[in-house]
Amino acid sequence: MTGLLAPPLAPASADGDLTEVWKRNRLLLFNEAHLILRDALPPGADEATIRTHRFARAVTLLNVQPRTQANLQQSEQILLDLKEPGTPEDEITVAALYYLGRIDSWYRSDRNLRRSLDWYRQAMDYWPDHDYAQQAALRWISLHLFFGSGDTHTRLTEAEQMRSFFQTTSALRDYHFMMASAWTHLETDGERILHHSKATLAHGLARENSRKAALLHVAEWSRELGDPHTALLYYRQFLEEFPQDNRAYMVERRIEELEDLS
Repeated sequence: MTGLLAPPLAPASADGDLTEVWKRNRLLLFNEAHLILRDALPPGADEATIRTHRFARAVTLLNVQPRTQANLQQSEQILLDLKEPGTPEDEITVAALYYLGRIDSWYRSDRNLRRSLDWYRQAMDYWPDHDYAQQAALRWISLHLFFGSGDTHTRLTEAEQMRSFFQTTSALRDYHFMMASAWTHLETDGERILHHSKATLAHGLARENSRKAALLHVAEWSRELGDPHTALLYYRQFLEEFPQDNRAYMVERRIEELEDLS
């Protein structure tokens, strides 16, 4: 999973004046977004609007070019202020906790993964079914799997037990894709790779390279585990969707081999 350069969503409470700010952030036009923010806060704004604007400023500062330590520190300080809830179930609070986790695991040159895990956990505990908390959980699992304490199998087992935390289709898709990758690279278990790859596809995986990987995982592990019927289905699906892929020849040979056995 790559680092997010813009928020997975703008808080629902965002003032309409911030529409262009979020738009430019998503287009990676961070410096333009920063310029708009200087004049975006309306006079006499209430506390909720001020919090929303401060959050937009904090996120934008993380990516203003050139990146500087001063901008990073200013963003972090704003987020530290915003993590205290303004109201119960405050979207800005859960978003601030998420981005504090991102700062410690991604934006710092001297990364503090232990503290990042703590920020993500706080976001998860504060509002579990919010999109930012769902994203925080994905980040938490990824860091824990590859950098956490304990043996590899224990970490994988703990990550498996977190399946019930995820509530949205997109979060479930990303969780299963991450787990298929983890079981591939950390401790090869064909049955777990097959399970998570099928679940990834069932939740609507659309990104081309990721979909290719999932289709081939299901096909290859079905073949390895003695299920030629399923293997053929997914090999054929791969060819139907990606006939020009450089692995198409290999897939055609796999299909021929399995058809000769049937």
